Amino acid sequence: MNDFLINENDIYSPKTKQYFNEVLSSYHNGNYRSAIVMLYSTVVSDLFLKLQDLRDTSEDKKATTILSQIESKRIAKSENGTQFDPSWERDIVNKIAKETNLLDTDIKMEIDHLHDVRNLCAHPALNSDFELYYPSKETTIAYIKAIFEGVLIKPPYYISSVFDRLTEDLENQKTILSNDQSALEHYLDKRYFARMPSQMIINIFKKLWKFVFMKDDDERCVENREINAKCISAIISLKKELVIKELSQDETYYDFSLDNEKCILLINIFSQEKDLYKFIKPFWKQTFETTLFNLPHRKGILSWFVHNDSYEYYTWLINDEEVNADKGFDYNTFEALKKFFSDNGMVIEWQDYSILHFSKSFDFNSADSRFSKYIEPILDKITKPQLDKLMNAINENDQIYRRGRSKSDNTKIVRAVFERFSLDSNYFDQYDEFNYDEKVFVKAEEDIEF
Repeated sequence: MNDFLINENDIYSPKTKQYFNEVLSSYHNGNYRSAIVMLYSTVVSDLFLKLQDLRDTSEDKKATTILSQIESKRIAKSENGTQFDPSWERDIVNKIAKETNLLDTDIKMEIDHLHDVRNLCAHPALNSDFELYYPSKETTIAYIKAIFEGVLIKPPYYISSVFDRLTEDLENQKTILSNDQSALEHYLDKRYFARMPSQMIINIFKKLWKFVFMKDDDERCVENREINAKCISAIISLKKELVIKELSQDETYYDFSLDNEKCILLINIFSQEKDLYKFIKPFWKQTFETTLFNLPHRKGILSWFVHNDSYEYYTWLINDEEVNADKGFDYNTFEALKKFFSDNGMVIEWQDYSILHFSKSFDFNSADSRFSKYIEPILDKITKPQLDKLMNAINENDQIYRRGRSKSDNTKIVRAVFERFSLDSNYFDQYDEFNYDEKVFVKAEEDIEF
């Protein structure tokens, strides 16, 4: 359809998709009156199918109740047999709008207007010139788009408690998605948030905040605190402007009952979106920052949002002995730290920090790991002064130079820098504990002769 972007494959119900194709067919052929009539039938049918889906697949009580009420009115007994009461069409719309989260006020009004236009199109309503009502192309497009986006693409669980369904889903999926934030965001966006109205997203965000940072007396909340916090981060990432607007309008709501676990979860959230931190009340900031600096430093390392700027944070990072003596960071912390330096254009600073962190290796395994994660990726970028620092770090730390991998890793260093800085073996030989494969120079000379 060229008039607006629309993808029928986004429609949840296969039957609805079939009916909607009839709407599009009528529209494409210029039969706008027929398109309007079929569109209203499609939206009512879709609402009915969503209720049935919830009743049959999850025994949803709300859907079962509404269906029972509608069915009793839809088919009534008379002396002449079974007859249909057409007012059920309005009832299903009204009940779903009033009792569920599926229909926003705006889309409810669109459906009511569509009902009136459908009546004009379907019944012999003649104007002053005894002509049937005929909707314009623009009117037809507007209704098709509104109904498609506001109803047809929404899954049936919007009718039930979306929050309950979402948190149950998170609980079931946490072992699969808890370690991959991008996969979690993709999953939640596709399954929930892409089709969700803004106010519903905010309502979920607020409830999750209470679950994660305020509620301690519920066993399931405690067990699922981490995955629920990751969902908060996902909402912030996907709907940042919406969340910032909410925080600026209702900052008093966002308190927290602080302990080490919640503090760490807040660090993870604020470190990803520094702008959010300024919306926290001053009193809670003081409490948070007091708790923050009593944490194990491997978590405090991500707290750049409490500093005035990136260089103030960097100064703290490289000068804090406890931070640099830490036993190492997990993968997510390392990735977040590296991203911070990259996002702030601090390439040289990242290289300096990588060398510093490598120099603090506390055993053979940590030296092996830190060389692979921090040193090897920067060998083709480091400056000559940084190379000098690296060589001194290796020469002075026996947990680096005595390890089994030292010779092969040192050879990688030589191979990466000796030509770039026009070095020879004399440079490396001045470091007594720096062992490497001297064949690297022989090979270089052979290459030159060749």
